[in-house]
Amino acid sequence: MFWLFYIGIRVIKKLTFSTKETEKDILNISIAEKFIKDDMNSLLSSLNNSKSSHLCILSYLNSEIFDNKKKFNQINEGLKSKDAAVIIRNAFKIEFAEELYTVLDSVTNWPILENIISPDFSMRQHALTANDNCPDELTVAKLIFFNMQTRLFMQKLASTATLSQPDFYAGYFHSGDYASPHTDWSPNRRLSWVFHLTKYWNPKWGGSFHWGPSDTNVPPEFNTLAMFRVTPTGTHSVLPVTPLARSKRLTINGWFYSEDKIIYENKQLPDLNNQIMVLKKQ
Repeated sequence: MFWLFYIGIRVIKKLTFSTKETEKDILNISIAEKFIKDDMNSLLSSLNNSKSSHLCILSYLNSEIFDNKKKFNQINEGLKSKDAAVIIRNAFKIEFAEELYTVLDSVTNWPILENIISPDFSMRQHALTANDNCPDELTVAKLIFFNMQTRLFMQKLASTATLSQPDFYAGYFHSGDYASPHTDWSPNRRLSWVFHLTKYWNPKWGGSFHWGPSDTNVPPEFNTLAMFRVTPTGTHSVLPVTPLARSKRLTINGWFYSEDKIIYENKQLPDLNNQIMVLKKQ
């Protein structure tokens, strides 16, 4: 299903997508081994200048959704909306999602992240980056998101400015983990994504993605992709995971950046309930 959330609208629009099993397309292990052995910096540099598509995200996305013009346009319209999140079920080819789930499910040493970034935001979760002695498959997944062709596709999908290399990490929300309401806002961030790889989840266990503008909770669901444009008002959070949880809330997350900065300038009017948001490029 494809869900759009719009600021000021509490009703969630649901458009049912038919999905079937897709043709098997598992990661090429020989490619993975070659990439892992190569120097990471020179590899990323070559990928950025390459027009090759073997690591483009399009090779792994569900073609029944992303090759469908109508569905593509629906996603595009959602991502162009200022405070909208787009939730896409069955977003990737099932073999790709299963491979990443198996890898993350087997990880036993998850570094814990727990801090208070500002008085208005706190979080606790377990996270693994491609620099944390992670499995080879996760490094290859990172290269897919770093790939130039991937970024060009994401630019088109979100109608956004030129995208540079993203942040990328895998997340595991254990019992007691949470993220308080926040916006991801940074002048260079353009697009956030959360690729859910959770299986057998009961919403009563918490861990839902909460989208503030529509006051909506979205429980974790396997092979579901959440994306939204980064703005100062796109508030979202992860509800605390309860001790009752009997499954793992697993995700791959990140943000795409742009070299152009956007500044949202608030102009105060005599009526303190009114504000004008002015977009400026720096």
